[in-house]
Amino acid sequence: MLDAAVDDWVNPGDVVSALLRSGVSDDQELERRGIEVLGRLLVRGDLVAGSIDDTGFHPAPEPVEAVVEHVGTVWEALGGRRPGPGHIAWFDLPPEEEV
Repeated sequence: MLDAAVDDWVNPGDVVSALLRSGVSDDQELERRGIEVLGRLLVRGDLVAGSIDDTGFHPAPEPVEAVVEHVGTVWEALGGRRPGPGHIAWFDLPPEEEV
């Protein structure tokens, strides 16, 4: 997931793809683990959530706890459907800190 974020923005569908490659195939398990993986990456600061438009990626202004809750709530609201591009949020690596 993080390797994919080096070259492009990622979305929850990328998490689903990674979980499918690891052998997870049950939709409920994909949802549970997908929410868990994204939550962990966000809390650790490995990824930031946001939106994209014609000018690029824009980090969400909300605190990480609210973003994690949003990810879980919206994914669950999909009712078993697998999220893809444009669903829930976009994710990017955190901006590089200047030294």
